[in-house]
Amino acid sequence: MKCLLTTLFCLMAIMAQAWQRIPVTTSWLRVHHRMPVDGKIKFLLKLAEEDSTGSYKQFLATVNKDSGYDFFNRDFVNLRISTFTDGVEKVDSTLTFPLYEHDKKRDGISFRLSLVKPGRVKIEFGQTEALFNYAFNIKGSGIYYEVEHNSKSKPLREDVEIVAAPDITKCRFDDIEQLYGYISSCTDPIVGIWDHYDQDSPALRVSSKVRYTFAVVPAEDDGYEIILLKPTGGEINHIWEPLAVKGRFYSTGFDDIYNLDWYDMNGTKVDTDATISISGGNMLTLRFPYWDTTVRYVKKNG
Repeated sequence: MKCLLTTLFCLMAIMAQAWQRIPVTTSWLRVHHRMPVDGKIKFLLKLAEEDSTGSYKQFLATVNKDSGYDFFNRDFVNLRISTFTDGVEKVDSTLTFPLYEHDKKRDGISFRLSLVKPGRVKIEFGQTEALFNYAFNIKGSGIYYEVEHNSKSKPLREDVEIVAAPDITKCRFDDIEQLYGYISSCTDPIVGIWDHYDQDSPALRVSSKVRYTFAVVPAEDDGYEIILLKPTGGEINHIWEPLAVKGRFYSTGFDDIYNLDWYDMNGTKVDTDATISISGGNMLTLRFPYWDTTVRYVKKNG
């Protein structure tokens, strides 16, 4: 199994960025532009379905600092959302947001694009918080995005993080019924269905919301496979589906203690001194010393 992680951090020095393709197999995408608010600026983000850049959704942000004269006047930013088809613009909506007084903490406007799941895109826009959220579906095998700006709106920062979908291994069973049938006929006491029991971990480093149900069966070569049956809500559910191999463990030469290979949300192997131990025939304990984490599972009866 492998996970390709590509993270690009750069400051744009050009006026426009060519269309960038994001394949549908991408599991995680974040594009963050932080643009200045001084002066009149023009900053736009385009999104298109793959192979159809003649039609696209556009988000245009402009800052207006000529708001008149009064005690309570405030500068503001306009956000125009349009749909372009063969060069013809249809304005969907125009929104106006006030700007806070500029200081080091509030300087700049953030524009965030993220891929929620294949074909589902989310746009967030705001200064110190997301004042505007917009999500929509894009069909096809991928998406394209493009960024344009003028010299005054050259980004203060641009972060692009792309995580390619990992190569998740599916178990050898065709369906859940076939897996259950194998388990019911197996006499190995380790083989069975295991439910989450409890967890001991540092709250700020490790999620405490994970509640897996998984099956344990002998691997075809050596050791055992942990087969996911019920993903937790925090997983990338379009990647970690039932019957995916979530981990493997192998004998250490000591009774009831095994070396553990565990695959995290992005498909990366977590195996730094990780172990599994079995006690009482019905308690499975996963230990991750590097993360100071212990998770226990109890075997289901029947």
